[in-house]
Amino acid sequence: MKNYKRESNSIYKYTLANLNLRSSKSTSGDIITVIPQGSKVEILDGAEDWYEVIYNNQRGYVYNQYLSKTKYTWTDVFLRSFPTSESNSVALVPDKSMVQVLSSNGDWDHVIFNDKEGYIFNYFLSDDGNPPAPSRVPEKIILSFWIRKL
Repeated sequence: MKNYKRESNSIYKYTLANLNLRSSKSTSGDIITVIPQGSKVEILDGAEDWYEVIYNNQRGYVYNQYLSKTKYTWTDVFLRSFPTSESNSVALVPDKSMVQVLSSNGDWDHVIFNDKEGYIFNYFLSDDGNPPAPSRVPEKIILSFWIRKL
């Protein structure tokens, strides 16, 4: 009999602050545990302002404002060690890849991609993996980044 490897389509997010894991979708729900800032949680379901998650084999609900935001790259882009195009590349992030945004500072987003933390120039991120409308493209920025990619 042949064994098949099950493909995982799990979605993960990261906590942006210490976060209460609750027994119900309410601030009055019992606190199961406190999830430390920067922890990875598996998303099971989301409705309105709450996500159902698993953290350390415990299932419960967390308020979505304290979780990373999902964005997608619309072109191949480097994940950088610092928020500058001169910093070292941590990884190459392929187009249409999902990243988790931890914070934004000017033109750079602090992100996690495949468990690697770094920075991406936020022009190359979108909500759906599609590039911005041509009118939003600052030519000098695009030329600068494309020349560095070559």
